[in-house]
Amino acid sequence: AERDAFAPLRDTTGARWSRRPYFRRALTDVGVVQVTRPYRTMKSLSMCITLSVSVERHGQRLIICGDMEWTPVDVRPDFSDTVS
Repeated sequence: AERDAFAPLRDTTGARWSRRPYFRRALTDVGVVQVTRPYRTMKSLSMCITLSVSVERHGQRLIICGDMEWTPVDVRPDFSDTVS
């Protein structure tokens, strides 16, 4: 059903990551970590974010990218233990 809708996109062989905004932003801002908004992955349909950064090493610019699972955290304070 929903998983099958992404089936044609799951094979990332030959993908051009240099077209992705997070990759291009990393090229522009050397040494500054770029973070995407949370999005649904095509491989597992879970939510994730992508982090990317470019660094200079031996005169060559390298781009490092990685995905992290995104789990929203409820940051509202819990005052149930307080005495009134």
